[in-house]
Amino acid sequence: MNKQKDVLIRKYNEVDFRTIHELNKQQGWNNLVEKKQETQQAWANSTVAVVAEIDGRVVGCLRGLTDGFISLYICELLVNQDHRKLGIGKKMLRYAALCS
Repeated sequence: MNKQKDVLIRKYNEVDFRTIHELNKQQGWNNLVEKKQETQQAWANSTVAVVAEIDGRVVGCLRGLTDGFISLYICELLVNQDHRKLGIGKKMLRYAALCS
């Protein structure tokens, strides 16, 4: 992937879960894959849920919980293998910190 591509970090939408589920499969996070419905509910109910998008395609995701004042706990952070080492995880973390 060209490092010059623009990465859009945005809030999670329900339609993103399909790709998140595939990322979990690729990563071997079998507990989340096997508990698909519960995992989808976790995404829907998290106080911080964002995705990274390149050319309209979700390539990463971050889910967290916060008290809204001091603490932010990152539950999941995943970047597609083809897009790692490009700072996408850091961008999602910065976005999440600003949102919390």
